[in-house]
Amino acid sequence: MGMLKLLRAELRKYLLEVKTYYPDQIVDMVVKYILFATFFYGFVYHARNSTAYCIAYMYWIIAACVISELSMSISSEKQIGTIEQLIIKPYPLWLILTVKTYIVLLVTTLKGVVLFGVIRITLPITLVFNINLLWILLVSVIGFTGIGLALSGLTMKFAKTASFESIISYALLFFSGTIIPFDKMPVTVQRILSVIPFTAGIDASQKSLAGNSQTPYVLLWLLLMNLACFVIGYLVFQVKSRMLV
Repeated sequence: MGMLKLLRAELRKYLLEVKTYYPDQIVDMVVKYILFATFFYGFVYHARNSTAYCIAYMYWIIAACVISELSMSISSEKQIGTIEQLIIKPYPLWLILTVKTYIVLLVTTLKGVVLFGVIRITLPITLVFNINLLWILLVSVIGFTGIGLALSGLTMKFAKTASFESIISYALLFFSGTIIPFDKMPVTVQRILSVIPFTAGIDASQKSLAGNSQTPYVLLWLLLMNLACFVIGYLVFQVKSRMLV
């Protein structure tokens, strides 16, 4: 019951924010469309690998949303002086931030669906979907949350951490494979990226579309990897948050 109350409160708060600042939402979608079209025609169009590209781009949108929202929320609360009020609420601080982030993620996902609908109509691409893509994405969100919690914890201790949010976001874009496909990267880089939840999720999704028969084992490995990432992020957040108490 208390959880539903928290969900309703955060949903009402964010929808009011969206309604008030809706031009920002439109500008965000326009910028993402321009980026998509620019990279598509610059790196993908002649390679005829549009579906894999779309998957990587969607992962970037979702990962950037989760990771940046968590750290920016802490930074904002510190700036306006309400972080202490959040700490003494009946809900754990990490849970409040996570619920808020997932509500933002829900709206971001809806915007992403609209964006790809427009892309499908206006650009010469073919989109393919299977149910494994949904499971892989949901599992990957667990790891994204862990990374976001770790950054939030660091933001509590080092206020300027949130200032690197845009750098982190575009670093994720670069390593998503939208600019340089994974198989074109150096072997050492490929091995490193294979154990990072963000890039491992993209790679698994692309292989699933290609008909890889190892999907159940890949999903299990991804789940373990993302759970480990979440636990590490949660522990970092807890350690740093206790310093404020």
